[in-house]
Amino acid sequence: MNSKLKRCLKSEIDVELFSCVHAIAMVFFLGFELYLYGIKNVPFVIIFEMFLLGYAVSWMQKLLFFKEKIYSDLEFAIRAILWSVAPIILTAIIGRLFNWYKGYPDWIEVVFLVLMLIYYAMVWFILQVLYKDETNRLNQMLGEFKISKRAASNNETSTDESSTNETGND
Repeated sequence: MNSKLKRCLKSEIDVELFSCVHAIAMVFFLGFELYLYGIKNVPFVIIFEMFLLGYAVSWMQKLLFFKEKIYSDLEFAIRAILWSVAPIILTAIIGRLFNWYKGYPDWIEVVFLVLMLIYYAMVWFILQVLYKDETNRLNQMLGEFKISKRAASNNETSTDESSTNETGND
């Protein structure tokens, strides 16, 4: 399998995983709010729309950092903010467009969007911690590999010199 196809498949799997997590978070937060308000169910159509929105949000977040490059500090900061804020804007638009909050007090929508912003910020923070740990681990492994490669190279050079000396002494 070529590397471009592998990258596309990996991206799709990442997006699908995050879309499910995002959708479950949306269903849980809205469902919990409605439960506190006295309503014990979330309509299936809203759940379905939340899963579709989760998929769109996941692709948007993936595309913000799709290029494998080093971003400037400003560019990274802008993309990081968009990673958490753009989904909230999209959620507010979709929620109103599809009447998720119709018949409920305004605070349901506001609290839901605040909870989702906190959720996206927490996911971002956790991912940064995990990626930093992974980068540090990979750098450590690379350093150890270079040291072992250098030691193996030195041993080969020493063995070659020993063989030459032994052969030369005969």
